[in-house]
Amino acid sequence: MNALKHRNMMASYGGFSGPVTVRAICDQIPDELYRCLTGRELGIVMQAINNAYHKGRAPLGGITKADDALWIPTKGDGGKMIPIAALKSMMIIPSDPPCAAYSKATRYTCDYVEGHW
Repeated sequence: MNALKHRNMMASYGGFSGPVTVRAICDQIPDELYRCLTGRELGIVMQAINNAYHKGRAPLGGITKADDALWIPTKGDGGKMIPIAALKSMMIIPSDPPCAAYSKATRYTCDYVEGHW
């Protein structure tokens, strides 16, 4: 696959883009589709595979580790992959004095930008 097609494929795929995850998803796509679909269309197929996988896992519940990320189940969309690097970059910011409206609230900040292929 040429670089432009690959770039378009990854741009239209909205799931977790860790190399093991992308490889596992791409392994599900038949060679015939790689030849005849555009990069954008391949990305849509990748997203469908990813969504089906996570919606199938959602009833199982629980947090699992995969490909340097944690899969967090949620209702409706099946779940999210959260990169461990993003979690490690989170900082807790104590409020002093606490805001009256949010006296039990804790603020978090995360300085993490996920790379793309």
